[in-house]
Amino acid sequence: MHTLILDIGGIFFSPEWRMRGIAEMADAIGCSQAFFLEALELQKKQFYCGKISEDEYWLSVQEYCHSTWGAAQYAKAYRSYVTPISASVALLPRLSQYNILMSCNNSPKEWMDERVAMCHLQNFFTQFYTSGYVGHKKPSEHMFSAVFDHAQRLEHPIVYIDDNMSYLDAASRLYPQHTYIHYTKPDDLLRWVR
Repeated sequence: MHTLILDIGGIFFSPEWRMRGIAEMADAIGCSQAFFLEALELQKKQFYCGKISEDEYWLSVQEYCHSTWGAAQYAKAYRSYVTPISASVALLPRLSQYNILMSCNNSPKEWMDERVAMCHLQNFFTQFYTSGYVGHKKPSEHMFSAVFDHAQRLEHPIVYIDDNMSYLDAASRLYPQHTYIHYTKPDDLLRWVR
């Protein structure tokens, strides 16, 4: 048995928002993609760390872009790009049968709660470490110490799996004694399902 620390967003959900959603939404509200990205970044840290609500976040985007869209319209459009990766989600019953699963994510609490509910992740994960609840984002030492300190108390070998190499590198510098896996596809999880 291992304790698997998994980045839920990059492993179990498609990156459609980054791949096409940002460009499509910028086009829909009538601004350049670069300008829209600036608007998204303005309050991102506060939103991702639970300091402001989702409505406040989208209103800051609306004001910056001088858009006629309201917060609810932005939220609905964003959610249309959130889709599970069925091949990864299908592995969760077996992954959780043979391992202890914990998450480590940069996500606002509202978005994380919806992902948990969408795929019934509470049935498979014992703990969710999310920036919206912890108040810090990866790759901060605060975020990694929260999840790794808890995982180390379980006294099983720890494996951290993430699709972002910079997060894996940062965690491995702080906790070099553990195993780090760069996730690229659902097959990367197969060795942990026996």
